[in-house]
Amino acid sequence: MVKNINKLSLKAGYMLLILFFIMITSVKIFSLDKLTVRTLTEVCILNGSSASTYGEDGSEIFYIKDGVIVNYDIVYAAGVTDEQIAQWQAEAAANGVNTQSSISNSDTQASSDDSNNSGTTNSSNNSNSSSSSTTSSSQTQTEAPTYTDEEIEAAWQETDRVESTCTEAGYVEYTNSLTNETKTEELELAKHQYEEAERIEPTCTEDGSVTYTCSVCGDTYDEAISATGHSYEWVTTKEAGIFTNGLEEEICSVCGEKSGATHTLSAKITNSVVLLIICGIIIVTVGASSFILLHKRQAKNVQQSKKS
Repeated sequence: MVKNINKLSLKAGYMLLILFFIMITSVKIFSLDKLTVRTLTEVCILNGSSASTYGEDGSEIFYIKDGVIVNYDIVYAAGVTDEQIAQWQAEAAANGVNTQSSISNSDTQASSDDSNNSGTTNSSNNSNSSSSSTTSSSQTQTEAPTYTDEEIEAAWQETDRVESTCTEAGYVEYTNSLTNETKTEELELAKHQYEEAERIEPTCTEDGSVTYTCSVCGDTYDEAISATGHSYEWVTTKEAGIFTNGLEEEICSVCGEKSGATHTLSAKITNSVVLLIICGIIIVTVGASSFILLHKRQAKNVQQSKKS
């Protein structure tokens, strides 16, 4: 009983090993949808393996052999683009897998003969029709795909970027996914990040300045500020008295410099008023003196009259 179990286990192991070997060397399916074909195409190109399908007559049709596309009709029908093929081939080449199409007419004919031999159980008319179709499609796809200028231009992709600084220009590196070519474009210098570092305020007679420094590279420059000029105001430097005049001068309110312009302040009592007052005093004095003299004369006359 134990020996039988061991034999069955050994046979099962052999069968699994054979199935694994078949999956590694060639992927074979009877009916493939577009998603499966696209997936197998990518896997086989990257791994250098093979994939095939079966025609209506039961003949096996390879569309990838050892990572090389041998039937582009099936691949294109699944929606695979030239850009995708070129990208997968580039990744495979980077991993050391040769996926470049180099199929000769004899190889294509041999593939067609294999298809005819595998379909001998069907009718001869169906077999000849399938063989002719396979040979024709293989022969038309033996050369590597060509691309238009528009396709190549659209295939450029940014792969590296170094940003510019104030003093050093950066660059952008592009790689073409179809041709694997590279190109580099230089970027413009970045603008300085200036900040105010020092300020000297202007005066009435001297210019000021502002110093700006770049916070990234330390570059500096100065910007002049024009002098403000004097701000003159009238200031009383001598107050007017009762009988004396005062004085006003034009003086800068910032620095105190005098412009030289002056203005006289009139006394509280002017000369004309003084003259009037003096005249009045004289008149009063003369009048009083005359009155006193007249009074004395009258008194004297009275006394003389009394004596006589």
